[in-house]
Amino acid sequence: MGANGSGKSSLADALSRVRRFVVKGDSADAAFPLGLTTRWMKKPEQRWELEASLNGKTYHYSLTTMLSEDLVETEVLREILQLDGELLYEFVLDQVVLYDDKFQHKATYPFDRRRSGLSTITDRRDGQAIERFKSWL
Repeated sequence: MGANGSGKSSLADALSRVRRFVVKGDSADAAFPLGLTTRWMKKPEQRWELEASLNGKTYHYSLTTMLSEDLVETEVLREILQLDGELLYEFVLDQVVLYDDKFQHKATYPFDRRRSGLSTITDRRDGQAIERFKSWL
């Protein structure tokens, strides 16, 4: 609830776009089209951050997107998911790094800069924290 023009619809739209990117697997172009970038910012980078308290633990999700050099498509510059300040997932420089629920490194692999690596992670017995965040989102 809030006054007209206070940002209710903008917030709902932003959450919906992050959800489409992380959970449904939409490309960065589809979830964050060029026409919807922040108008008052002229930087090619856009940053999205969410913090959620689930079951007494704090999740922090951060996504930085960037226009490609030819200004044609949106790419992931950095994507991070933390639980109580510890890394669960990191996607930087075309590399996904996965950690288990005890924050131990599990895997590193190359990935497409136009998508969220989180969208491909499903049913990991040692990664229930990531699944919990995605279910909430």
